[in-house]
Amino acid sequence: MGRSIRFVAKIVLTILFIILLLYFVKPIEIYEAFHNANYFWIVFALLLLPINFFIQCVRWHYLVKQEVDNVRWIKILQSVLYSYFYGIFTPARLGELGRAFHIDDNKRKELIILAMQEKIYAFGTIILLGSLALTIYKSYYYLILTVLLSTILIEGRIILKRTPVINKFYHILCKVSTIRIILISLLFSLTYFLQFFLVIHGFKVVEFLPTMFYISLIMFFNSIPITLSGLGTRELLSIFFLKNIGISRGDAASASLLLFTINILVPTIIGFFMLILKKDKHNHSVAKT
Repeated sequence: MGRSIRFVAKIVLTILFIILLLYFVKPIEIYEAFHNANYFWIVFALLLLPINFFIQCVRWHYLVKQEVDNVRWIKILQSVLYSYFYGIFTPARLGELGRAFHIDDNKRKELIILAMQEKIYAFGTIILLGSLALTIYKSYYYLILTVLLSTILIEGRIILKRTPVINKFYHILCKVSTIRIILISLLFSLTYFLQFFLVIHGFKVVEFLPTMFYISLIMFFNSIPITLSGLGTRELLSIFFLKNIGISRGDAASASLLLFTINILVPTIIGFFMLILKKDKHNHSVAKT
């Protein structure tokens, strides 16, 4: 019952944030932004999607093979795509943990723990990059946060060891190279940030470093799970921060919505149809028996 209430609350908040977005940005502004966009840079951002997806698969494959021998890459690819569909309906995209259900039923609990670890490091690297940006943007006091987060990411297993539910799986976490998973997660985050830069650049020519700086801040604050998949929140944050580099409200909102479409909506649709095909194939095989 509590989960249902929280889910409904997220839906309501998402709708409210979208209404608030439409209050600040009129549909005609978004239309004009797309009409005047330079689609060369947007296509470039779209071409980075397979690289973005491949990095996720590499990270998940590395984690899975700690428990499952000779796991096939096709299973990794499918499970990641399925998890996009699960994630779009959950705060902080926690539904992506569902990728653990499509690898090996005999290792499901262990894979859920590894999926949780993957999520923690993916989230942690975004917070780390955002806290570095905050150090520059606001105060060097945020450097303390950066150091603290770095320590937690590197030595996080010690904290997890003291967590009652997880400590019995501690031996699984010890198999994972912390440095390797951090580096892969950083590469994924930076690829995502680069995609956002290219999309913004497609709407208005901007300088690389200042834009990446503000993108780090946007992603940092958007990591707070307020709406479903950050929809509405990310767009309002984009309007607030990107105005500092001369980006109009229409361009900022359009860039954010396009990034959502490229990186989340497109893989979600693919994952949805793959799940339908899988279910139909299963039903057909059951009917034959």
